[in-house]
Amino acid sequence: MTADRHQHRDSLRLGPMADETRRSLGPLAWAALEALVTEARPNGDGDVANTSVRQLAEHLGVAKNTAHRAVTALRLAGFIEPLQSRSMSGQFTSGSYRLAVDPSILRLAPEASAVHVAVLPAVPRLSASRPSRRVPSPSQQLSLLPSG
Repeated sequence: MTADRHQHRDSLRLGPMADETRRSLGPLAWAALEALVTEARPNGDGDVANTSVRQLAEHLGVAKNTAHRAVTALRLAGFIEPLQSRSMSGQFTSGSYRLAVDPSILRLAPEASAVHVAVLPAVPRLSASRPSRRVPSPSQQLSLLPSG
C-alpha cells in the first residue's frame, strides 16, 4: 500500500449486504477487499487502488501467493478488475485495480461523518426479578475461614 494511505482520515462503512458478502468471500478475500477499498482513489476509470499483490500481501501479513488467491477471488466475484498500464519506455507499471464495490456492501466515508462512541465503564445491572447479592469484602471472607 502507498505511504499516503496512513495520512487520510477516512473510515470503512459497512452496508446492509456486508455480512452476506463477507460470508460468501471468506475472511481473507474480505480483508483484501477492505484494504483495496481503503487504498482506492477516484480516477477517470472509477475508484482505482494502486497497489501490487506483493504490497497487499505485506499489508495483510500473508504470503504473496495467499494474497494472490484473495485477489483472484475478488476478481472472480466481480469486485475488482486488474489494470495494467505501461510506462513511456514500454515497461509495465505497478499494478492497480479498478473497484466495483456497491455501497450497500462497503464504502469509504470521511472520518468527520463517523459516529464516535464513548466507552463507558461497565455498571453491574440489578435484575428486578432477583435481589442483588452483597459480595463480602476480602477481610470478611477471610474471617469465615476456620482457624486452625
